[in-house]
Amino acid sequence: MEGDTQLLLPMAFRIRATAALPAAGNWYTSEWHFCKGVSFLTLYIEYDAVIAGNSFAFYLDWSPCPPFEGVYGMSGYQMGPVAAGVDIQSLIQREVINYTPTGLAAEAFAFGPIELRGTAYKFRVWAHETGNVGNMGSFGCDAQLAVER
Repeated sequence: MEGDTQLLLPMAFRIRATAALPAAGNWYTSEWHFCKGVSFLTLYIEYDAVIAGNSFAFYLDWSPCPPFEGVYGMSGYQMGPVAAGVDIQSLIQREVINYTPTGLAAEAFAFGPIELRGTAYKFRVWAHETGNVGNMGSFGCDAQLAVER
């Protein structure tokens, strides 16, 4: 149909095979993955708590397209209440996402799609154990990129 959006060139790749997170709550950091010109990014994440009480946290870093440089973390935004005749006081903060599993069996979930619209050059994933940092759970992550036509 005319006006329908089509996703072209879906690309999928492994960011990290499922393995134990680093000891003592240290962060796992992926290598940089290029996403220049990509419309959407979806992460497919698997976590196995191994023992009760385990959970993990993750976030993404972004690097803008040249000539801009730098590394930018994710952010969360909450709009303040709207009232007539009063400025809105909203909140924005760097964001780290915590995941607590519902059981001991491996669990998987999708994060995204994150709408990029060609605004990022590359990204990387960070993750670490936030539960029992003496008995790390296992974390794995795959990515799928898509270009919109």
